[in-house]
Amino acid sequence: MKKMFAFIAVMIFTAATHGQETAESANRLGLEEFNNGRYEAAARQFERAIEMKPEYASAHYNLGTSYFYLRRFEQAIMALKRAGKLDPASAATSNQLGAVYLETGDEARATDAFKEAIKLKPEYASALYNLGCSYIRSGDFRSATRPLEQARVLDPNNVDIRLNLAFALSRQDRLKEAIGEMRTAVSSKPSDADLQLFLGNLYLLANDRGRAAEQYMKLKQLDIAAAGQLQEAIAGTRVVMVSAVRK
Repeated sequence: MKKMFAFIAVMIFTAATHGQETAESANRLGLEEFNNGRYEAAARQFERAIEMKPEYASAHYNLGTSYFYLRRFEQAIMALKRAGKLDPASAATSNQLGAVYLETGDEARATDAFKEAIKLKPEYASALYNLGCSYIRSGDFRSATRPLEQARVLDPNNVDIRLNLAFALSRQDRLKEAIGEMRTAVSSKPSDADLQLFLGNLYLLANDRGRAAEQYMKLKQLDIAAAGQLQEAIAGTRVVMVSAVRK
């Protein structure tokens, strides 16, 4: 599965007048650096903001998110925990903390963090999706289904939600439902070879070789390597593997 990206909150504040540097202006500059992919520079600005204003919850959150993208996970956890203490009502902070735990392989703590985010904000599609992914990582496909279904209702055009929901359903032998999710995803993004391959594999698992062959023909126009994988599965020379390919 591809990396999961929790969302950084865009919290831009007005700088003080007369060009004087403030915690708010440093935080704003950090966000500009972050949004341009310069995570080291962003982290330095957020650190500067915290030096000037140690109780600045948003700067701690943004710093933790920058550390996450820099793969400095221990520092990310420390910064996000501090942000959570300063602003315990922030669902975004719990969600981001869960993303860090999930990336480090700590599914138990990730699950708890995502649950906390959902408790604070019940209709939080990102946290519901991430919770489903956390359950998938731990092999609990039944538990993954409900939050992914809830995320799908809130964000019906998100193909990755449908992809991971289809995966969870397929692992429970609910192939008809899984195929329905993937057909909707493919119709939304027909040029996505990952989705087309996933659907082809589901057809094979459901013993529908005719539709699997149709998927092969579509894949030939999109991604010859993916088409080859599906062709080998149809021919019986490759084991059909259905796995969530991204999150």
